[in-house]
Amino acid sequence: MLLYVVRHCKTDYNDQQRSQGKTDLPLNDSGMRQAEALRRRFSNIMLDAIHTSPLKRAMQTAHLIGDEHKLEPKPIEGLMELDQGELEGMDMSDMARNFPDLLKKWIENPADTVLPGGESMRALQNRAWAAIESIVKSHQSDSQVVAVSHNLAICTLICKLLNIDLRDFRRFRLHPAGVTTVEFKYNHGVLICLNDTSHLDGVRD
Repeated sequence: MLLYVVRHCKTDYNDQQRSQGKTDLPLNDSGMRQAEALRRRFSNIMLDAIHTSPLKRAMQTAHLIGDEHKLEPKPIEGLMELDQGELEGMDMSDMARNFPDLLKKWIENPADTVLPGGESMRALQNRAWAAIESIVKSHQSDSQVVAVSHNLAICTLICKLLNIDLRDFRRFRLHPAGVTTVEFKYNHGVLICLNDTSHLDGVRD
């Protein structure tokens, strides 16, 4: 099967470079334009299903894609973003000022550093990968499926897929509305395309 893993479109926190985590923000105007571009990008692909994080920004993105195909997005808790607890809503300067020791520890060992009131990247990877496994098992081998998720969640999935240490997740970048394509065959996943944003050409930020 082909799985199109989509990072949700922009919110105000994306533009302000603030930590979102499980903060449930809607798409902003720029995000809605990106979602419309995603709708067009998938309009000529025969999709069989759309799965999504239940957070509002992901649900809105999924609905724009699904409306074109008359598909109702199916929410999956495991696709939610990293729970960043007390850090949610902060930008990097806020984190450096309020949690300097934690920030240093998280930069050095993101996999097992549990954020205060939140979770670790390893915990995120475990639940996100379990969600992907459940999606793959629930569809036929020739299916084409969309899964809408979040930046850090998708980063952990790519690390799992390519057997990359979680501390190296910063070696690639995922943009809002970017599409990462994975082919699952014989219980193995192959990365076909990482962070495709060609559909955003000409879309105003």
